[in-house]
Amino acid sequence: RWMDTDPEVLPDAIAYFRCYFAGVGAGVMYNTFTGIMNALGDSKRPLYFLIVSSLTNVVLDLLFVAVLRWGVWSAALATIISQALSAVLCAMHLAKKGTIYQLKLSALRIDGPLLREILRYGLPAGIQNSVIGLANVVVQTNINSFGKMATAAYGAYSKIEGFAFLPVTSFTMAITTYVGQNLGAGMKPRARKGAIFGIAAAAVIAEIIGVITYLAAPWLVSLFSRTPEVIRLGVLETRTICLFYCLLAFSHAIASVCRGAGKAFVPMTIMLGVWCVFRILYITAIMHWRHEIVYVYWAYPITWAISSVIYLFYFLFSNWQDGFDPQPSCRSTSITITCSTTTIITITVETKRAACVPVGTHAAFCSPRYTQDVDVRASYRFLRRRTMRPAPDSTAEAAYSVSPASKVLGEL
Repeated sequence: RWMDTDPEVLPDAIAYFRCYFAGVGAGVMYNTFTGIMNALGDSKRPLYFLIVSSLTNVVLDLLFVAVLRWGVWSAALATIISQALSAVLCAMHLAKKGTIYQLKLSALRIDGPLLREILRYGLPAGIQNSVIGLANVVVQTNINSFGKMATAAYGAYSKIEGFAFLPVTSFTMAITTYVGQNLGAGMKPRARKGAIFGIAAAAVIAEIIGVITYLAAPWLVSLFSRTPEVIRLGVLETRTICLFYCLLAFSHAIASVCRGAGKAFVPMTIMLGVWCVFRILYITAIMHWRHEIVYVYWAYPITWAISSVIYLFYFLFSNWQDGFDPQPSCRSTSITITCSTTTIITITVETKRAACVPVGTHAAFCSPRYTQDVDVRASYRFLRRRTMRPAPDSTAEAAYSVSPASKVLGEL
């Protein structure tokens, strides 16, 4: 009612929402499992499971709605069942024995430090999507004011955009994983090079999809409705928006780079300010000036363009690639690295600028900015890696490239 939904469709809308949100846990688990698999570098199986889920959804939609005549709510039931199926398939794969990531129900428990890290990186994205969803509710409310034909056209376009943008969404998810892995390994130039390629590729792919969508708009909208007025409004919205998909992809790609670099609050701030606050203000003002639906459609390209400009400046002039650098915390510290039971190196750092920071069973060495403040003494050899891990045996050379301690100061 708050969204000014047409009274004729309100009962079906309520039934659909209640059924869908009753099974929202299936979608949450699928997205969680998919995130784990993508982080492991496995992007193929989530795609296979998604294809199975999508086909199942289509078949169940036809069965429940067209054959059994269960009504609109059964479409939500079909979605829940298909998402649950994909979640089960993911869980079965993650539970496979003999893997380093084997999922064991008996080992599941809440880990405080890990939970804080997850919330640190995940909560901003969650808040961002929730508030942007609220902004889209405002958009939907204004569209509903033009009648149920406009509402149906908006729903048809939303489905078209959702399917059309799936390849770009998958691409941006891969960018997050790529940037995070490379920055975690201390490979900043490679991370930046990959990020630039990913941003450009996402924008190009999105624009190609946008052009195809523009040309096929009448046919695509007619798949969801045969009503001439719905088709007219759906084509108008599609052709107003789809040629600007490159801007949407550009914003999403740089947002993914920021998340991969541990800068989750940056995309949250930009998107809340532009895609939420500015979009609502624009629509509120424009509807008082010109109550025409095309101006509502233009809210999306305009806000995409503004966010893209802000993201571009941030990407070019910020230190986003330094998100995982350890922060100096002391003047002097020492750490001993061991392989199995044999001590292979002891490093002592006395500096105002650097420190050895233990991270679990690993240690990251923060290189000082000023070599004149540094006194490094190594009892064996200095490892030429930022991340130091236990080697498979007692010999450092078996797993790492090493250099004499006399070269340390020159390399720093």
